[in-house]
Amino acid sequence: MRRMEFFEIHDHRLFPTFLRDLVTDALQALWDFSNSYKAILPLLRDTLARVGTREVLDLCSGGGGPWFRLARDLESEYHFSINVCLTDKYPNKEALERAHLNSNSNIWFDPRSVQATEVPVDLRGFRTMFSSFHHFRAADAREVLADAVERRKGIAIFEMARREPQTLLAICFIPLLILFLTPQIRPFRWSRLL
Repeated sequence: MRRMEFFEIHDHRLFPTFLRDLVTDALQALWDFSNSYKAILPLLRDTLARVGTREVLDLCSGGGGPWFRLARDLESEYHFSINVCLTDKYPNKEALERAHLNSNSNIWFDPRSVQATEVPVDLRGFRTMFSSFHHFRAADAREVLADAVERRKGIAIFEMARREPQTLLAICFIPLLILFLTPQIRPFRWSRLL
């Protein structure tokens, strides 16, 4: 099946920040609930050890992605501590500050708007992207990879979605799951139920 490119409204530069933050908060609640990237822990640890770094630069982090749990599990299960810098084109600063405060300071964020196609030179570390690469058109996706190659940085891209009927069916239930998880998102806000 040929790749189809659709537009996600919260990616638009004119989309209101407060609504975008609500979207990334909801996605963060989904990451925290599902722990869907736990299976990559041994691969991630082995890759970071092989390239000789414990610094990670996460691109398109949204509200923090799966990093809070991944960093904690790498430490507790593999005795492999890392430092993670979260970045985003439209950073949800409040969520990223919460991730930093709840992480024993091994997760921090860059408050600047960071484009994955042009990462600032001062941001170091092995690059990661979780469930965000599908947002890029083919030419932009090549730029993300080219920037990593040009700067001689390793990059790991993880996507959960597949082009299968089961995935499409699961996506239909995400709004209900997020509605169930919304009261647990802190700080609680009535606007989240919107």
